[in-house]
Amino acid sequence: MGTTETPWIAHRTVKPRARIRLLCFPYAGSGASIYRTWGEELPDTVEICPVQLPGRENRYREPAYSRFEPLIEALCDGLKPLLEFPYALFGYSMGAFIAFELARKLRRRGDCGPKRLFISARRGPRLADTRQAISDLPDAEFIQQLATYEGTPKDIIKDPEIMAFYLSTLRADFRLCETYKYVPGELLNCPLSVYGGCDDASLTHQDIQAWNIETTSSCAIKLFNGGHFFIHSCRTALLQSLAGELSSTVS
Repeated sequence: MGTTETPWIAHRTVKPRARIRLLCFPYAGSGASIYRTWGEELPDTVEICPVQLPGRENRYREPAYSRFEPLIEALCDGLKPLLEFPYALFGYSMGAFIAFELARKLRRRGDCGPKRLFISARRGPRLADTRQAISDLPDAEFIQQLATYEGTPKDIIKDPEIMAFYLSTLRADFRLCETYKYVPGELLNCPLSVYGGCDDASLTHQDIQAWNIETTSSCAIKLFNGGHFFIHSCRTALLQSLAGELSSTVS
């Protein structure tokens, strides 16, 4: 399969026996490292390719994207060498919309699409986000609002130096989500697997079910114990589900 190098991928575990690649997109404020050990915990038939967005970790010097269109264009070009092998996309929260829009863009371009799209912890793309927009608030208010969300450790929020380092990327990520607009177009033709947390206060079951109209193929919905970040609290169950669905996808 080769070892194609690209700044868009970090912590990749190359597996010579792999039959499918899983490209993983992070939630707001995070980077590819959240998927760092997944390759070790999934079968040898699955190669994990964590996507590293600009503005974080080893790409911290690059400005983070705050608009979808240029980000998706850059991803299409940057990830192209990896998409010549059977692949699936996994997106978590912010990453769910990125994975979804990437799959749509690739379909419009006539490129080879994913074998399966995994959507986690995100409402259907046609539904309006009813939460308050915070990306343009003054620093103090933005940080105060950020503290009410799950995901950012309190130790980081309370540290002015660390927050100053991450603030521009966090703002860009929130702006990316807050300005997202669904544009009608051709439906996907790959199966969707939609994951949600039973105790996620930011999503209703209807929000999750709304994904089933985005593909002409099947749409499977599965709920895990935990809140918005069941990716951490239910890690083992989540990886077991991914392994099973990916195995059936390439069988």
